[in-house]
Amino acid sequence: MKSRVPPPAVTTADELLVTVAARAEGRVEALIRSHPGVAIVAPVPDLPALVVRFAHGRRAAVVGWLRGQQGVETVGPDPIERPDAVECPAATSCLVPDDPGFSFQWYLDNAPGTTQPPGTSAPVFGADVDAPLAWAQTRGKSAIRIAVVDTGIDAGHPDLAGKVVAAANFTASNTTADLSGHGTHVAGIAAATFDNGTGIAGMAPNARLMDVKVLAVDANGRTAGDCADVADGIVWATDHGANVINLSLGSPSPCQTMALAIAYAFAHGALPVAAAGNDGTTSPSYPAAYNDALSVAATGTDDQIAGFSNRGASWVEVAAPGVGIVSTVPTYDNATGAVGYAYLSGTSMAAPLVSGIAALIWDQFPTAQANRAVEARILASAQAIPGTGTYWRYGRVDACRALTADEPPCSGPPAETPAPPPPSEPPPTQAAEPVPIGPPTRTPIAIPGVYKGSLGRRGGLLRLSVGDRGDALIRIQMTVQLRCQEGPARRVKILGLSTTSYGKIAPGGKFGLRLRRSGNVVRRQLVRVDGRFDAATKRVRGTARVSGVAGPGGRCDSGAITWTARLASSLT
Repeated sequence: MKSRVPPPAVTTADELLVTVAARAEGRVEALIRSHPGVAIVAPVPDLPALVVRFAHGRRAAVVGWLRGQQGVETVGPDPIERPDAVECPAATSCLVPDDPGFSFQWYLDNAPGTTQPPGTSAPVFGADVDAPLAWAQTRGKSAIRIAVVDTGIDAGHPDLAGKVVAAANFTASNTTADLSGHGTHVAGIAAATFDNGTGIAGMAPNARLMDVKVLAVDANGRTAGDCADVADGIVWATDHGANVINLSLGSPSPCQTMALAIAYAFAHGALPVAAAGNDGTTSPSYPAAYNDALSVAATGTDDQIAGFSNRGASWVEVAAPGVGIVSTVPTYDNATGAVGYAYLSGTSMAAPLVSGIAALIWDQFPTAQANRAVEARILASAQAIPGTGTYWRYGRVDACRALTADEPPCSGPPAETPAPPPPSEPPPTQAAEPVPIGPPTRTPIAIPGVYKGSLGRRGGLLRLSVGDRGDALIRIQMTVQLRCQEGPARRVKILGLSTTSYGKIAPGGKFGLRLRRSGNVVRRQLVRVDGRFDAATKRVRGTARVSGVAGPGGRCDSGAITWTARLASSLT
């Protein structure tokens, strides 16, 4: 399903961002233009959204009127800041990526203007891990490896492409594909590519991933595995160079083989990070409760414990955001029910945030016992939010503080308040909430389809065809009138290009064609067409010139012709 919402826009106190249902843009625009005291400032390029300005003091009335109009999907936000409007002590203290889904990643930076997950509590701005402040110092090293011991990873996902450097399958499944979707979601939280204009940003975007499949979807659609497979996966990851081993899995029953594998990993320099579990209980879950695993509970947008999260300061060490977490899911059918990107909740989502922070700071400790130093730094730098000492021992993790040893420029500590009673929530399901940040596809330079225009008085119709990748002209048709040295003007019809002999459209939409052709009326034709596509307006404009020789007419030339065309039929 293709659903899109605009990224956060810069609005003044008297402006609103309005999203519109498919094929309702024209009617909604007409309604808004006819309403007194309301004006359209601008459409949001290539998205079904408008920035609307209203008369000062009429916000409530205009919002109510807009929400009552058929075709209007959302009205908002209140005045917000840019997604990169993070409070920083200096201009260079923060680093915010251009990934369009970053505005949905409240857990990385819950600044005003961040889109909150559906159905969550009122946000606490600062209930995040201060990722932009940490990224200003480092985005990690490509030599650091995070092993995702899980259901597999869709290594072909645009936000994970090139990230998986090793893979192994310890299940009985005959496919390495992530049919569950869980492992791909975990992988994106930890290390999705940063600042690539696609999807989301991972906590440690420069780190590499190891795909260790130990869980599989059974015939009943359930994701499950066994202790031996998990233990094998942990040992394999350790032996193949994993620095951090993420374990977003668990069981209420201890398993000696798994305990030995966890101890083996830690003794050989890796740091196992394990989810505390989603049963809402104080009973230990394994492997999280083993001494050599760093155990992680989940918090929500209000910086409180998630109702489903397991808890207990006797065995849970830290907390991390785990409610409404946006991340990657496979680009093919999977058990989450979503494709590309999705919201999921659980301690399974909190653990890879901690794994990402560990990978981010790993190279600060180039010793044989780096895992011990990394773990100690994460624990010492955790923020003592409500619930510390009761639900977990140390606090909610903070990437900036972990990286800087709690020195500036990190944000201030949270207000001290007593731990509230844990809310009662059912455990999260595997079904995902879709995220309206679009499918995981590369944005086309030009919208694929057929563009039609006219060459005016010196020519006839112009027709350009763009291939389905949006980066090449595969057909050009036009009729041009040429003036010749002698005799009457000549009209020639140009037809050229194909899927194998095409014209490249460069980044930014620019293209330039030089075609040499021969004809019965005008011979030795030289066709020059230059232009630029604008995907936002679905238009293309440029210049054309055709020259050649026409028998007794001598040299013929059309001269420079300025033209425009617009998308007539789309391939998408």
